[in-house]
Amino acid sequence: MMDLVEWCDHVLSKLIEVRSSSDALHHGLVYDSWLAEALYGKEQTAQPDYWASSRRKGLLDALDVLEEFGLIIKKKSGQVFQLDVKPLGREKVGELHTLWKGIRHYWN
Repeated sequence: MMDLVEWCDHVLSKLIEVRSSSDALHHGLVYDSWLAEALYGKEQTAQPDYWASSRRKGLLDALDVLEEFGLIIKKKSGQVFQLDVKPLGREKVGELHTLWKGIRHYWN
């Protein structure tokens, strides 16, 4: 089971991957539904209960953390979010544990 930092790093990594897709390049952004499909699969996200599921909540929680740390841009558009990766997010992907330790050290 992943801890929050590992989950956020995984979501960031997957967001960067999805951001490189032709659809994302064409639109200049990623919709959270595209990211959810990449993380969970289309079969899971097409289920009627997905929007109220713990999986969706977990994704939104990770996106909140990544936005709070300045690694992504997240804009609400109706019932979905438009996402993009900031340069710092690309730089820190795979290193969120180190970033988190630095922040915790700073506040202690």
